[in-house]
Amino acid sequence: MPRQLSDRDGLGRVEGLCAFVKTQLQMVRRALAELSGEELDDEKLAAGIRQANVVRRYLRYLRELVFTAQRCPMGALEMLVAEMFAIHFCSDRDETIEILRDMIEEVKSRTEMNKGVGDSDAVRIFWVNPVAGASHCTLEGRIIADYVWETLGMSVLEIEVSPVSDSMGASLGTRMEALVETVQQRRKT
Repeated sequence: MPRQLSDRDGLGRVEGLCAFVKTQLQMVRRALAELSGEELDDEKLAAGIRQANVVRRYLRYLRELVFTAQRCPMGALEMLVAEMFAIHFCSDRDETIEILRDMIEEVKSRTEMNKGVGDSDAVRIFWVNPVAGASHCTLEGRIIADYVWETLGMSVLEIEVSPVSDSMGASLGTRMEALVETVQQRRKT
């Protein structure tokens, strides 16, 4: 049975933070209404959230299809485009949903025909790249790695790359090659 939180656990601070965030979101709502000339009521907000959740479900399904296929049916650049759709909606949520549906159908088609990038035994690397400037915690790599290990049983290698990394190109290439070689060697044992 989960233990109850008390003020000693900082619940009062959490409630205060929640109240602060609520106030900030209300300010955003008022600013959007002012800029658009249209009130953003709870019904419109809920409809937008439902549509955003559809986009997230489609993206999750697309990832599942791509990441579990025997041969990778969609390359990294195409997947990056899909990820960007989910972040920005290309200013049109309906169009984003339609494009993601098309991408899902394309992946299904490629998988059926065994078309894709790389060989079926290629080393698969999932590159996690936080949105520029959005990194909030020096421990986020460890948190992500722990989550991936606990839920998927997959090892994670974290490589921190500074925003200006021109001089690090050769070093990064060597690290990635070492990662691929390590995975290939482990497969043999």
